[in-house]
Amino acid sequence: MLECSRTYKYAPLLCSVSPSQNSDFEGFERGPLWRKAAQRSHTRKTENVDLFVSKLIQIGHTLPQELWSVLTLLFSLVFLKFLQAAAGLAGLYMYNGLAICMANIQVLHITQYTTFPTPIPLGTILFTTVFISNSKITKQYGEASARKGVYLSLFVYVFFSLSMILSMMHKPFVSDSSFSQQAFLSYKAMVTLFSPSVRIFLAGIISFFVSQLCNVIFLGKTGLSSNDSKLKRRTSLFATEHRRHFTEFLAVFSSGLIDSIVFTHLAFYWLAPTPLPTAVIWKGYIMSSTIIRFTALAIYSLFFKKIGL
Repeated sequence: MLECSRTYKYAPLLCSVSPSQNSDFEGFERGPLWRKAAQRSHTRKTENVDLFVSKLIQIGHTLPQELWSVLTLLFSLVFLKFLQAAAGLAGLYMYNGLAICMANIQVLHITQYTTFPTPIPLGTILFTTVFISNSKITKQYGEASARKGVYLSLFVYVFFSLSMILSMMHKPFVSDSSFSQQAFLSYKAMVTLFSPSVRIFLAGIISFFVSQLCNVIFLGKTGLSSNDSKLKRRTSLFATEHRRHFTEFLAVFSSGLIDSIVFTHLAFYWLAPTPLPTAVIWKGYIMSSTIIRFTALAIYSLFFKKIGL
């Protein structure tokens, strides 16, 4: 019978063999050094998994930021198409509620595009896809369903914001353990992220409600609503498919411009503790977001819409 101590002097710490077993390898047990090595290996693997996203983000910072905006638009439209195919109108409602919550978080993150001289807050791409989703609802399910979608998305955003505020009211657990310290850092990150949520919350609710209703009204007035009784009488003006696409583009773009004007003035001027200059709001936020929204809508109309997204 093979004995670990005869082959290596530290073998008893690495492994042990039960003398009651007949086979040389039966009854193999793992020693303390082996267990410590396994724990270190597992820790390294866990750290590698945790650091993977951080390394991926660092690589993304070295590439043009416009690339990630285009990928965000493509990913959002694919996800929107999937939800619509899977759940129909309910899937579009689901996307609007989820996207409005995410966009109001993204607006706190400011990036620097290579094509703009001033930093720009994110969230415009997701807001644009919400307008696209509402235009789909208006055209395929009618103006009444689109209005209902606006109300449902608004309620989802209210519930999300209030739930996050209530969760932060819980006192964090603090101890000397590494797990507790990491949890406290996560809590501080939540507070930092959602502390301005009241201002963003009010500005987001008002701007979203006004702009989305304008979008529904614009699409309804132009005869793009599926249940519009006057649609047949407007076929002379909107007969061709190109004119219908242009009308939809104009309605979504106009509604988005209203959203940008209302939100930025509320969040960064009227409700802000330190109001930004009007010139900064118009040049740095409204004009830049309008250009981004126009570009996103153009890419959607010229490329993604033609492939069925």
